[in-house]
Amino acid sequence: MKTENHLVADAMDAPKTPRTRERDLDDEDNAVDADLILQHKENIQPLASGRRAAALAGSLTTTPKHKDTRLATERAQLEEDVGLAMEDDDDPLAAWIRYVDWTVDNYPQGVSAESGLLELLERATRELAHDPRYKNDMRYLKLWIHYASYIDQPITIFSYMNTNEIGTAYALFYEEYCNALERGGRHVSTIVYFTSSDLITGGTKPCKCMTLA
Repeated sequence: MKTENHLVADAMDAPKTPRTRERDLDDEDNAVDADLILQHKENIQPLASGRRAAALAGSLTTTPKHKDTRLATERAQLEEDVGLAMEDDDDPLAAWIRYVDWTVDNYPQGVSAESGLLELLERATRELAHDPRYKNDMRYLKLWIHYASYIDQPITIFSYMNTNEIGTAYALFYEEYCNALERGGRHVSTIVYFTSSDLITGGTKPCKCMTLA
């Protein structure tokens, strides 16, 4: 089990990884009515990874009755796909990611009782937590980070990941863990930012996570 005191050494050994880049826009996005999206912007949760304009516009233009029917049908199919993938698929994580992406695209308001996004992220991360194939799979790490972004105490999520060595081979893990500690008000005793070039660079600025006590 690793403690916060070990985060510095592990972080400096971890491969450098870029932040999640915005999703590439497909050709359909070029024809989307931007005014429609602007009209609903207060009900759209921003994402660091961006949103596909075509999918977003589609979720805003469908009539409520038809939308509910379509979503129920597609959700049932995704649930079935996940169940089958967990039984005999070589890469069940891919099925979970498709389900999460579908939810994000079709429920632009984000976490809500209707979207079930938080519960889905919890299921997706926990179901594969003891699968050795995904301990250091970048897709799985990003799924955990997505989950942690909706939790009131994300430090507990990163602590669990650290203990179980989920994503700890990547600099991105340490940067997000450091950010969670800082947001939790522990920057005085547990986190210090430096600008030295020999520290990890997970994105826009180098960081070092440590315990001063």
